[in-house]
Amino acid sequence: MDIKILIACHKPAPVIQNEVFTPIKVGRCGEGFPDTMLSDGTGDNISDKNPLYNELTAVYWAWKNYDKLGSPDYLGLHHYRRHFIFREGSIPYYEIKEINGDFYKKLNFSEENLEGLLKSGDFIAPMPAKRQSVRKNFMRAHDPKVLELAENIISRKYPEYVPALNKYLDGKEAYFYNMFIFDKDTFFRYSEWLFDILFEIENLADFPIERMFISERLTGVFFTKLMEEGKKPVLLPTLFVAGKKDSFAEALRKTGKNLKAKQSGLLYSLKPIIVYFIPDFVMRLKRARKCK
Repeated sequence: MDIKILIACHKPAPVIQNEVFTPIKVGRCGEGFPDTMLSDGTGDNISDKNPLYNELTAVYWAWKNYDKLGSPDYLGLHHYRRHFIFREGSIPYYEIKEINGDFYKKLNFSEENLEGLLKSGDFIAPMPAKRQSVRKNFMRAHDPKVLELAENIISRKYPEYVPALNKYLDGKEAYFYNMFIFDKDTFFRYSEWLFDILFEIENLADFPIERMFISERLTGVFFTKLMEEGKKPVLLPTLFVAGKKDSFAEALRKTGKNLKAKQSGLLYSLKPIIVYFIPDFVMRLKRARKCK
């Protein structure tokens, strides 16, 4: 079983790498990275759109350049600060300060273990977080017009997805992070569907879109559609590498940028400065509580 899990990296940071985990630098951010590191800026790519699409530029690259990865049987996506923990459990979210020597142990990773999980279901997804509803959560945090446009596009181009769309958006379980492990056929299906919708959102929007946060909700719709088709998910916890907290100046800069963009709810815009003043242990408790 040949498995590749891309680890999207937009800036130099400690990462893991072996036969499965494959770091890939995203966007035009070559400075500080090894020259030998995989890049989403080769072949057919949308690397220049990384500020809008974020880690999805790595997904697009993998879709269009699959042979460069050796045409694996399974393709997954991690972020350099977000990783699956390869065991099922009741707690969906864990946090550590940094990657260290026993990181593979923290992930409960072995190729045999990963293969066993893949054989026990049809795809791997993160354990969901609890929200009042997925729809209300997005509309509070981001521009509701983006969600409305996405719903219209799906209704027009993919009517067979509408039941899954409504079920997911009106439900209380949200799949965040754009993390997954799919077999090759499912990955190609996901990529074709997702980017068709995202490109149309980009082309039709008559309002500014700073980042495609809608992609996380669309990924959740895709998971829901697979489950409606009888596919069995393997839901795994997520491990977040917190790293060093932003300085006050950096938190202030990010908050100012959010407020200037006027594309997110007030609380989301203020999040960087709020997080700066909240002690780390309080944030960990808050995240754990929201994910239960």
